Amino acid sequence: MSLFLLSESTEIELIQGPLNEQDLNLFLSVKSPYTYLFRMKSDEMNDYGIFSNDIVVCRRDLAVEDGDIIIMAVNGKFLLRKFIDGREPYLLSDDKKIELAGKDIELFGVVAGIIRKGNRTVNLKKSFKSK
Repeated sequence: MSLFLLSESTEIELIQGPLNEQDLNLFLSVKSPYTYLFRMKSDEMNDYGIFSNDIVVCRRDLAVEDGDIIIMAVNGKFLLRKFIDGREPYLLSDDKKIELAGKDIELFGVVAGIIRKGNRTVNLKKSFKSK
């Protein structure tokens, strides 16, 4: 079977070749006991390419670094936000800044991937009708 990889250029270019980790379970570490899947239920992270109904792959075994997208419980509510480290660390979504000082905070994990299902559905009966 041939796999096609998209290059990062202004034009789409198909490059035929092998993909080292063809199993998505291995690629996303889904079978790891430290990996969790969440469904995004808001548009708060659209500016970062994470949309409502995306599946977020969260790894609890990764160390948080400045600029990571993380899942954190703040005052008992799970939030998916960008982590900004500094003198006073904070969380960031589209245009909202959440200060962490004085809040009950628990880090859940680091976002390691996003799974997005295409919104196009195929009507097989219609597609394969004989003409």
